[in-house]
Amino acid sequence: MNDAKKAIEPKKVYLYAKSHLTSSMIIGLGFVVIGFFVEATSLGFGILIIALGLLRGRLEVVRLYDSHSEIKIAPVGARWFIKDSSITGVKETPKLLILTVAQGDKAVVRKIPIKIFSEEDQKSLIEHYMSLAAS
Repeated sequence: MNDAKKAIEPKKVYLYAKSHLTSSMIIGLGFVVIGFFVEATSLGFGILIIALGLLRGRLEVVRLYDSHSEIKIAPVGARWFIKDSSITGVKETPKLLILTVAQGDKAVVRKIPIKIFSEEDQKSLIEHYMSLAAS
């Protein structure tokens, strides 16, 4: 592998926990079944939920690089580019990891729903951002 390609590969990638994907597939399948037997509009909702679940399954939510992070919460959402040096504060709540990021002359708050990750990934991600805010 050449050095240029190696330099742009993430050090660590965090994906949605499999339990969240399974639950969305079950809910989508339920809507599809209801759509066949009760109401046709439920069929469309079921297919949409299943499609979004499949997209989320492939989504790299957080990518950690040597000097920055990239965060993308939803398949059709924007990707946040956060320099490690611009993180000024980190707060952990039971459901969110809240990052305070300096952008230009103002502070921007970025909220990451921490419960979408596995417990191991939650701990690792929190430790990573806490260490960046402390430095």
